[in-house]
Amino acid sequence: MFNIFHPHDPVAYRVEPLIDPRMAAIPPVLIPHHKGRKIFPTEVQETVSKFTSTFKQKYQDGQKTIISAVQNRFPPLNSVAESMEPAIKEENQIEELEIGFLNEGRRIDYVLQESPLESIGEYFSALFSHFWYWRSEDTLLLILKEIYSNLNIGLD
Repeated sequence: MFNIFHPHDPVAYRVEPLIDPRMAAIPPVLIPHHKGRKIFPTEVQETVSKFTSTFKQKYQDGQKTIISAVQNRFPPLNSVAESMEPAIKEENQIEELEIGFLNEGRRIDYVLQESPLESIGEYFSALFSHFWYWRSEDTLLLILKEIYSNLNIGLD
């Protein structure tokens, strides 16, 4: 089962968060471009995402250092600091979730990459995106790879 959608499709909806609400924090799988590269807006988004992820990790590490210093200085506050640690661990573990038995544990939500023109004209793109799936070479390649992998035939 695949839920393939365009990022600007006004009627598209993610399925994974309906199965497991924790999946709402995880972005859908980006469908690779049929020429094997990423489209420019996607590269920019990933660079920003990596930066914010690194910043978030540094922030969490700083929190842990502060908590540790407070614990050492004020032992009675240990229980407060310990209650914060599971939330930090859970936040990091969400990225490792699996969907379960549906789709053999593999991801369900797949999003097409937007072209540079689509990122500029999101409203224009929204009008046509819902009808574009079956004309997308990226969608075709994803489906063919899945069919052939089930037949144990590699396309790489």
